[in-house]
Amino acid sequence: MSGGITPREFLRERLPGPYTCLRARDGALLGFDFHMQRLMYAIRASGSSGNKVEEKEVRVQVLDAIGEALEDAALLGRREESRDSKPTSTPIDAFVTVHAAVSSSSFSSSSLNLVLSAHALPMPYAIMPPPITLEVRGEGRQNPEIKHSKWIWDRQELERFRLGPGGEVALSRPCGKGWDREVLEGLVSNIFAIKGGKLLTAKDGVLPGHMRAMALEAARALGVPVGDTNEFLRLEEVGEWEEAFLTGSGRVLVPIRRVEGTSVGLSGVDLPAAPGPVTNLLRARVLFDMEEGWEGMEELRKG
Repeated sequence: MSGGITPREFLRERLPGPYTCLRARDGALLGFDFHMQRLMYAIRASGSSGNKVEEKEVRVQVLDAIGEALEDAALLGRREESRDSKPTSTPIDAFVTVHAAVSSSSFSSSSLNLVLSAHALPMPYAIMPPPITLEVRGEGRQNPEIKHSKWIWDRQELERFRLGPGGEVALSRPCGKGWDREVLEGLVSNIFAIKGGKLLTAKDGVLPGHMRAMALEAARALGVPVGDTNEFLRLEEVGEWEEAFLTGSGRVLVPIRRVEGTSVGLSGVDLPAAPGPVTNLLRARVLFDMEEGWEGMEELRKG
């Protein structure tokens, strides 16, 4: 299923359940195995059909659902192009959302007892978004490693604190003494900062995003030092951040220009560079790795 609705609207039309979001282009998918593993973990952890779910069967149905959604998205994309007199040479990707829900219907697979559906929406190539403001507000989630659409409803109260176009809200948790807190993740993103030349991000208490994994791999490939398990994003050290950015499947990598957090005792801090040199370097490497990482759906069916 596709059409003119947003991924959020697509998920809100369905019963709460596990889901994942990934990018597609010309019948190829990015990071499919990563997303399948995360979806399967969420299905089993959330009790959707218990532990009897066979990944091979789910894999086939997920690919079928994505294929149908991409066909619909291609039709939508052609209709949009016909309205636009300006031709474009940039690639058009699709943002794909896959949702799983327990079924009580005879139309579902009797062995799976799951309804798997997908939505695809044409989206521009990953152009660098403008720098955004990050508002630190809200406690970390209980089960952040499970990507579940219930979070769409749970986060509604926090969404109103997003500041400016593209702004994000960061969740945090107490650490150490006094007012200090560990900055964890955004409502729909992972968070990174450069401090003392090192790349820092939360080690746990977050959803392990695919773009987060790609950013960490890019850092390793480029020789950018990554903080160890004892180095994380501390609120009291925001003034020492040299750069910061978000990652996510939709916008890929987004520079952060300012961090706010009055509700947690932080006065606004403007970062020295947005984007900074390390952010630009990592983003270029992530985009390169993305181009190398597309996998055809027919080949994935054989996997």
